Amino acid sequence: MLIPLVYEELPVSVAVVKFQKLPAAGHVKTELVFTFGPVNYTFDGSLPTANVGKPGNDGDTLTLTQAEAVRFQAIRQGALDGTVRAHHYTIA
Repeated sequence: MLIPLVYEELPVSVAVVKFQKLPAAGHVKTELVFTFGPVNYTFDGSLPTANVGKPGNDGDTLTLTQAEAVRFQAIRQGALDGTVRAHHYTIA
């Protein structure tokens, strides 16, 4: 059974952002949803840019492993800022 550990909202603008509230222990999965403006993201350690990365659009969802969440980075794709809303989970 998954138990939520931490909820986090990342404002995504012109500078690359990463998760700031990843749990130090017990974290197994992160589920996130993109809201508002489109963003580009990576979860392999490479830096996203406005033109490089996977697109995340309003309403898109994504599930990351613990290792992917540690390397997740996002940046605004167009003229509008975006938001990444994430729940970090553990297993009971």
